[in-house]
Amino acid sequence: MTITQEELKRLLHYDPDTGAFTWRVSRRCTAKVGSVAGSVSKNKGVVINRIRVNGRNYQAHRLAWLYMTGEFPSDGEIIKHVDDDGLDNRWSNLVKTTRHSAKRRNNKSGVCGVSWYAIDRKWLANIQINGKQKNLGYYDTIFDAACARKSAEMKLK
Repeated sequence: MTITQEELKRLLHYDPDTGAFTWRVSRRCTAKVGSVAGSVSKNKGVVINRIRVNGRNYQAHRLAWLYMTGEFPSDGEIIKHVDDDGLDNRWSNLVKTTRHSAKRRNNKSGVCGVSWYAIDRKWLANIQINGKQKNLGYYDTIFDAACARKSAEMKLK
């Protein structure tokens, strides 16, 4: 179960100007009231701050979003660091976006979710839904693959 804003605010204080979380309550031997919460970890090559609450690890930037808005981002949404610094959790540095809103840096087709599959000499269209990759099929032309991808995006909206 995901933490609620009420429970989060009972346990932690978030400073939107610095992006720091501090504990409002003592946690056994691991944290005292007023101490900085979380630890630095790597997620898909990006360094971020994680905070363990009620036995579950949360990304600090997602907790900041919950703290400020009352909404926990859904599976299809991500909280992006504007400056790409995963440790800068200031409120002014966070923005909500969708997972399929940008093409990957290594994309060679120029179309998000479309790649060349050399073994079959076809264009492959795919999309990520709820964190899982879904194959949309193989196509003879990049246009057909792009249309399949765009159609899948429209169905998700």
